[in-house]
Amino acid sequence: MTPEDPQSSAQKGPQQNDFLQKIAAFLVDSVWQLVCIGGALLAFYEDRVLCSLGIAGFVGLICSVLGLEVIGYVPTRGDRLWGVVIPGCSTLAVVISVTCRLRGHMVAPWAACFVCLALAAGLSTVAIRGDKDARMPSHLGR
Repeated sequence: MTPEDPQSSAQKGPQQNDFLQKIAAFLVDSVWQLVCIGGALLAFYEDRVLCSLGIAGFVGLICSVLGLEVIGYVPTRGDRLWGVVIPGCSTLAVVISVTCRLRGHMVAPWAACFVCLALAAGLSTVAIRGDKDARMPSHLGR
């Protein structure tokens, strides 16, 4: 078929329409995630204490997950990481942030960041080690 042929342009229409439908479906499916990320970024912009403690909690969580990976666990396979640890670490950062704000701190003290990091790492280590789904299967041993 030649480019001037009307059938070739009609054949491109459904393909382009499918592509646009896929893009629209992706945006609709992920809009709640984008709204949550935007809300978190706005909160971090407005509240430096929450931002500092959120980063400290995230670092504690990542250190714990990487440490457990090294000793043979697979934390991302278990349900406790997603259902207990991540919400728990987030709540921990918010509670410590509110406490710091009530005490009058405009910037998070180093001690509060260290406490948040240590508690997040400890919580994630204890919770993930108790998750039977996060253990490396014996037939895949290292």
